[in-house]
Amino acid sequence: MPRRHSQQHKHQSSVSHSKQSKSQRLDTMARKKDERAARKKERKAASNVVSADDKSFAAQLALMGLKVREVIGDGNCLFRALADQLDGDDHAHARHRQDVVRYITEHRADFEPFIEDDVPFTQHVQNLALDGTYGGNDSIVAFARLHKLTVVIHQLDSPAWEVHGETVDGSSVKAPSVVRQLHISYHNGDHYASVRRIQDNTESPANVHISPQTPSPASDTQTQPTGKELVSFFVYYCVINITFEIIHVGTLLALLCVTAERFLNSLIFMCTLLCCCVVA
Repeated sequence: MPRRHSQQHKHQSSVSHSKQSKSQRLDTMARKKDERAARKKERKAASNVVSADDKSFAAQLALMGLKVREVIGDGNCLFRALADQLDGDDHAHARHRQDVVRYITEHRADFEPFIEDDVPFTQHVQNLALDGTYGGNDSIVAFARLHKLTVVIHQLDSPAWEVHGETVDGSSVKAPSVVRQLHISYHNGDHYASVRRIQDNTESPANVHISPQTPSPASDTQTQPTGKELVSFFVYYCVINITFEIIHVGTLLALLCVTAERFLNSLIFMCTLLCCCVVA
């Protein structure tokens, strides 16, 4: 009888530990989800403000004849940006997400050692398959390999980072000028957008190609901006500067109005107080 009680107690303890571990995993996932939601809220609150970083990054891209095409920051931004590059718009972002999930699942040995979340591989893939789940480096690598192309990632004050997907080991059997490139930008540590030529306002697939760090003369001629692109860059840069200055002046005027209003209220209060003292 005591032995049976001991075995039952051990079984209950094991079940409790299993539930606790699962509960801890769920708590970790919930915490990360809340943190991402908070970052998304902060980014949305700041989306109407032209910051110095936005201005600098726009100028950085404009020097290469490029600009950012913004996409919705709903957790699908990576797949929206890649879809805009590949298809011309972001309508098929859900299909591209599922294609990436399928590729990662089928090549588990290549991706499992590099999973960043503190969850098992199967759970990570299940989470990634859900709409609104942020995609990371593994998704970019899978997308590049799946479509056998190069994904170029632009960041503020950093050289472009290239993810080569022609072969599993990242090598290329073609000349760099032949491999198709998709260009995206990375902002604030949690948002992706599409990068296009300054004059490209179409819904056609993006057609951007930059040379390696040490381009050959032949490939270098392909990336030199034309006269129209230089004029577009000048106009685009002027518009950014004017917009930034208008916002800056508007902010100063608003502060002056608030200060004047407070001064008048103080003056009225002092006059009222003086009148009361005279009457008394």
